[in-house]
Amino acid sequence: MKKLLFIALISVGAAGFMQSCKDETPSGGDQPLTVANKQRSLLIYSTATWCGPCGASGGPVFKNAMAAMGTDDLICLDLHPALGSLSMLTPVGLRDDKPADSVFFAPFSSQLYGACLPNGYIPHFYCDNSVLGNSGVTVDQIKSFASSYNANIAPQIGVALNATASGNDINIKYKMKALNADGGDYYTSLVVLEKSINAYQNVSGVGNTSVEHKNIVRGSAKYGSVPTATTPWTNAPVAFGDVEMSNPTNGTEIEKTAKYTFKAPSQGFKDMLDGQIKPQIGGYGFGWWNFNKSNTAVVAIVWKKEGNSWFYVNSAYADVK
Repeated sequence: MKKLLFIALISVGAAGFMQSCKDETPSGGDQPLTVANKQRSLLIYSTATWCGPCGASGGPVFKNAMAAMGTDDLICLDLHPALGSLSMLTPVGLRDDKPADSVFFAPFSSQLYGACLPNGYIPHFYCDNSVLGNSGVTVDQIKSFASSYNANIAPQIGVALNATASGNDINIKYKMKALNADGGDYYTSLVVLEKSINAYQNVSGVGNTSVEHKNIVRGSAKYGSVPTATTPWTNAPVAFGDVEMSNPTNGTEIEKTAKYTFKAPSQGFKDMLDGQIKPQIGGYGFGWWNFNKSNTAVVAIVWKKEGNSWFYVNSAYADVK
């Protein structure tokens, strides 16, 4: 009941925590981008801070898989989707057309979760268009699956990116190249990650504690051009954006830029909300993001859409400079 009362304080929707307006902004750095003929695996770990099995097994497996494989082979995202029960690391943000310090769920997180073939349970491990499982997933299973995928799948689309910070802005430049494309429409996600934070987690057998979370999904640099039922405002942060390539011929390249702007509620608002949360979870507050470029990364994910389903194609990772 206490969780449900707290959830009522935050409306579903609005700008992902730290949003700018549009995907038309200065270049993300001056270094030229070269797209490698390289297939990379993507691991999206869906979790929640209130989930005991996530703290006991899912989180450690996720972090150990990250340590076992580099970002040129396996790109790992820790996703706290906006679902019925609020995780303290769910991406949230401010909405420009609402009063100051009105905080909302970021809709792109639930859209990403929907692309990961959710089976109704967390922890939830999605890798390369497959659900590996829940609490029983192992590091060896992830390594074996990702390594086999990279070795045996010819990359349809290659992608490269870089990202540079200027104040609270992250300027992103990304390039896509058709390598073994087989027709259809290709989209991208531009996901902003906080690389590490010590924050609240429930751990089965231990209870409420603080642990290190890694590669936490914090924002999206993609925006909807028109309001929809799930993102009912202009320039809402979305997971996939518009079509980037349609039926490309092999060798075709495109290069684009995007910008993501950090915005945070006032300290007074954060103190007020934390004051309501802490009695419910043993003195721990909301996992607010304090932007630091050295602790931030951007991931570009290429997807192919068939009907209402999203299929993972390729991805690239860049630390923010």
